[in-house]
Amino acid sequence: MKFKIRVVTVSVASLTVTFLFLVLDKHNQTFKITTNVERNILESPSLASVASPSQTQSPVDPWALWAEWVKVDSFYTSDAFWSSDMNVLLNALASTPITAFDVGYKGTQLKATMQLGTQKTIFKPKRYPREVIIEGDPCKGLDMHTAEIVGFHLDGILDFRIAPPVAGRKINLNALRNVTSKALLETYFTQDDNVCFYGVCLYCKPAEAVCADGDLMEGSVTIWLPPWYELATSRHPYQRTYIEGRKARWEMDENYCKDELLNPTSKYHKDILEYTDTCIFDFLMGNADRHHYETYAFASNLSIKLVHLDNGKSFRNPFHDELSILAPLRQCCRLRRSTWTKLLQLKQQGPLSLILERSLKRDPLYPILTQENLVAIDRRHRLIIDQVMKCIDQYGNSTVIVDR
Repeated sequence: MKFKIRVVTVSVASLTVTFLFLVLDKHNQTFKITTNVERNILESPSLASVASPSQTQSPVDPWALWAEWVKVDSFYTSDAFWSSDMNVLLNALASTPITAFDVGYKGTQLKATMQLGTQKTIFKPKRYPREVIIEGDPCKGLDMHTAEIVGFHLDGILDFRIAPPVAGRKINLNALRNVTSKALLETYFTQDDNVCFYGVCLYCKPAEAVCADGDLMEGSVTIWLPPWYELATSRHPYQRTYIEGRKARWEMDENYCKDELLNPTSKYHKDILEYTDTCIFDFLMGNADRHHYETYAFASNLSIKLVHLDNGKSFRNPFHDELSILAPLRQCCRLRRSTWTKLLQLKQQGPLSLILERSLKRDPLYPILTQENLVAIDRRHRLIIDQVMKCIDQYGNSTVIVDR
């Protein structure tokens, strides 16, 4: 299907409102898409500029801010993502003194729990250099700490706002020994004058240890959710088998969604839009490892949001687009209007990689992504829009684009 975008921009003082008109030639229909009012969001202040509040301002308590922001269906408001308050929170993750360092929560990958005063966080250590390319199975290998950082920023730019804030940080393992738990210390050793540890997890062992550069270790710090936000884990309907030579049904049957998700009696039916939102998020990053997902444990049956946690298996190969990640969108052909609108806005305002880079500059470990990975994000953005247009061409806009 051919389509074009007409743009009308109206400026008043420092405010700019852009109107996008999506014209679908085949159906001779025009859909107006109005962006949010923007106030120089792409020129957000750096972390350094908000690290020390001015004398005329009361210091912001980042942990109280976080506790106030978190709601069942979002972790902060749209305005908060580019705000100085968000920069205060990210700066706190990157610089607040560490008061406890312990083994991570359950899982298959090495991680550590890091206490920043009263706030619990999760530390994922650097496993690969930024320019690494992992070919073959998109799920193999170890987590990338940079992927966790990018996941938060991309989620916010897409306006999903359901990924907890993440910041990069370097920690001194020797300096932390006095606050490190016995369980974690027992996994420490020295190799070639570098401090190493292998932690406690399903696959954690000395052969899979991570080593610092001397005693300085780079990693990502993810803020933990408030105690009341309990998570429930569910199997993803598009889970892979993880058995060599054996494919899941959805990989072989293009009618899988029609039979299993679009069927009103299916337990997955009410969450179709969550699966398509998440597959777009994952495809942009190349994350093919969404085998389970987390939601708020006490959400109503009619309202759940898939929390965008554990994004470490992303950015493995910038020269390969894992199209299987888009299976929920391709097979179901359903998408939230707000997501479709945002994808088109980002195409007009972008490229997406430029907007992402501007946000990532707030991180103390910047640069986070290689140029090759940034190019891949823009290419995948175009592929997503092409897939949605194919769905609209086949089923019509009113069927594909859903108002909720």
